[in-house]
Amino acid sequence: MLRLGALGDVVFLLPAITALHKRWPNAEIHWVIKKPYAPLIQDHPAISKVWPFGKGVPEIFRLGAVLRKERFDLVLDYHANLRSGLLSWLSRGPLRVGFARPFNKEGNSIFNHERLSPPSLQEHKIDRNMFLTNAVLGGSPEKPVSKELATSEAVLKSFDEQRKEFSDPLIVVHAGTSLKGEIKRWFEDRYAMVIEKVLEESAGSVLLLWGSDKERELATEIKTLAGSSDRIWVPEHRFSFLDILALYKRAACYLGVDSGPMHLANAFGLPVVALYGPKSLDIYRPYFEGATVLSKNAEVACPPCNATNCHNPKGRVCLEALNVEEVARAVLQVVNRDL
Repeated sequence: MLRLGALGDVVFLLPAITALHKRWPNAEIHWVIKKPYAPLIQDHPAISKVWPFGKGVPEIFRLGAVLRKERFDLVLDYHANLRSGLLSWLSRGPLRVGFARPFNKEGNSIFNHERLSPPSLQEHKIDRNMFLTNAVLGGSPEKPVSKELATSEAVLKSFDEQRKEFSDPLIVVHAGTSLKGEIKRWFEDRYAMVIEKVLEESAGSVLLLWGSDKERELATEIKTLAGSSDRIWVPEHRFSFLDILALYKRAACYLGVDSGPMHLANAFGLPVVALYGPKSLDIYRPYFEGATVLSKNAEVACPPCNATNCHNPKGRVCLEALNVEEVARAVLQVVNRDL
C-alpha cells in the first residue's frame, strides 16, 4: 500500500490498516512511506514490512524495482499522485487500485487498474480512505476507532528523565504548521495569554512543542510573551516521532490548530483542543473521541476556504474571532476533568 506522507495523512490511514488486518489476519501488509515517518509505524502490529521512501526520480525507480521482486497480489494507492502512481505501476502488481479524478492528481489514474470515486470531496479523509478499503474488502466494517501506537518503555523512561522537574498535568501546546499551512496558524500573543490563564488556574506545566527552526522561534517567543515562567518548557532538541508519542502518553491535554501533531494526538487518545479557521471541518476535523473543536466560521460568515493564502480583505477573521478566554476555558475543562 502507498501513502508516502504527510504526518496527518499517515494518521488518517491507520484505521484502514486496522480494517485490512482484521479482515485478512494472515495477509502480509507492506507500507511504502517517506523516510521521516517510517519510525512512526515501524512497530504497528498490522504491518508486516515498512518500505522507507527517499527523494528524487532515481529513488522512485530504485524502489520500484525492489517492490517488483515482492510479487504483490494487490496494490492500494491511497496517496493518489504521480510518485505513488509510478511506484504502483513499477511494482507490476496484478491488481492496482486507487482513486479516480478528481480524487487524484498529476495523472495518477493511468497507473492503476481500478479507479474508485468516493461519495464526496467534502467527506473526511479517513472516510475517503475507508471507502477505498471497503471496496476492496466488500461490505462496510464498523466505524474506525483510535488505536494507540506502540511506544517503547525506553522512550517513555527517557522522556520522564527530561521532564521530571515539571508538574502534572502536562499540557502540550503546538503553535506551528507546515510552510503550506501557515494560513491556519493562530496568534503567538494569544497562545501566550492562554498559557498564562491556564497556569494561573492549574498546578500543571506547559510544553511548547516544535519541529522546525521557525517553530522553535515561535515557541521561544510565546514563552517570552507568557512571562518566561519556569513552568513553561521549550525543549532544547527536536523530538523524534517516538519522543512525541512518549510525550502524548504522559500528557493531559494538547492545544493547537489543524496539523499533523494534533491529529496524531487525537488518534493516540490524548484529549485535544483544536482551533480551526480556514480548513473544512468536514474533511480535516479531529476524527476520534476526546476532541474539543473551536471554530468561528459560521459566526463571522467566512466559510472554510481550504486555501493556502487568505483572500478576505478583512484578514483571517475566522481565527481572529477565537478569543483567549474561550480557548483557556476549553483547556482547563480538559485538564480538570478527572480532578
